[in-house]
Order: sequence, then structure tokens, then C-alpha cells
Amino acid sequence: GETALEKSRLLAVGVYYEMGGAQRALNDVSARHCQQVLDRAQIKSGLLPLGMIRIGDARHRATLFKLVADRLAIPCCLLRGALPQVDSSDGFFDLSLCSPDIASYSALHHWNLVRLEGGRVYMVDTIGLPSDVRIVENSKELLQQLGQADRYLP
Repeated sequence: GETALEKSRLLAVGVYYEMGGAQRALNDVSARHCQQVLDRAQIKSGLLPLGMIRIGDARHRATLFKLVADRLAIPCCLLRGALPQVDSSDGFFDLSLCSPDIASYSALHHWNLVRLEGGRVYMVDTIGLPSDVRIVENSKELLQQLGQADRYLP
């Protein structure tokens, strides 16, 4: 069988491709796509089922990752905001894929943390390099910085 880390990587890649893969200005593309789906389906409430979205922004992707991780019994939490002190020069956590205005967008970005074998915590971002699931060296400190408690990661 696959390890929880392998499942997390496969899930991240699956979410990435299911939600439209690589897109420049992802937020704008996703917003247009969602509006088109609402119009075609003649949905007046503005509530769009996640399963109808084919080009999702970070929020849609992180939510789908969390939903499926829960079903696979992978301890996971969904977070919003920029990761502190992350080097995105290699494409990991590249917020420029979502919006050209990184400064104002960074507080809105959605991503996931998973707790895997040995209690290690990993960052998952389904935007730039979804298979690059990175270990968090000091997860307790990171969760405190983000205002999260360990209780969100069983």
C-alpha cells in the first residue's frame, strides 16, 4: 500500500489537474469559469456545487484537497494566508500564478497542512508544484504564527 505521504502527493496532483492545472491569473480565469457555469446551469442562488467547478482557484483546490483527505483519513487542515518565510523561487507556493498583485492577494491564498507518519507536518499547495509536499521543520511554531492550534491537525 501507499504511505500517507504518497497519498497526499497523488491527491494534490489529482486536485491540481481536476481543477484546471496550470493557469496564469488563476483567480480571474476561475471567476469567469464559475460565472459561466452559474449562467449555463441557471443557478440563481449563487451557490455553486464544488463538483461543477473545473477551473478552481486556490480556495476551491484547497477545499477539495481537504474534503478528499478527510475521506482518506489523512489528518488535514485548510488555511488561508501567505506562508511565512517560504522560498517560492522554484515554483512552490508561487502566488503570482493566482494574481499579478501578490501583495494584496497573499492574505487570501488557501492551502493545506497534513500530519503524516511520525507526526510530521507537511505543507501542500495545489497551485504551482502540487507534487512538492514540503515538511514543516517546526510545525508548532508555524501553527502559532498562523494563529492555529495543534487541535486542527489531529
